[in-house]
Amino acid sequence: MSGQQHLLVLSEPPEGVTDDQYDAWYATHVDEVLAQVPQFVAAERCHLSPHAGEALPYRFLTRYTIEGTFDDAWSGLRAAVDGGGMTFEDWFGGVRSTGLVCTTVAARERA
Repeated sequence: MSGQQHLLVLSEPPEGVTDDQYDAWYATHVDEVLAQVPQFVAAERCHLSPHAGEALPYRFLTRYTIEGTFDDAWSGLRAAVDGGGMTFEDWFGGVRSTGLVCTTVAARERA
């Protein structure tokens, strides 16, 4: 686990964008990130649902695994976006999202 970080991206598509449309775009986006930014080595996408009925501000989670530093990965991602190497739908500007950088400090598995 040493040298690995994770970027967690919580997101919510804008009104009028179906889950299928969002999933289709996001699948393409993840493929582009993994192909163009070497520090991003894996991604896992999830649909979120509340455990006890509470409202969630976001319904989607993507966990990217990063090798090396987050700063290098972010620089590589920005370069790919700025260079036109990423696909964005017209509605993308309306996506609400937040990101969290996670660094593992301890992990355990059942023996």
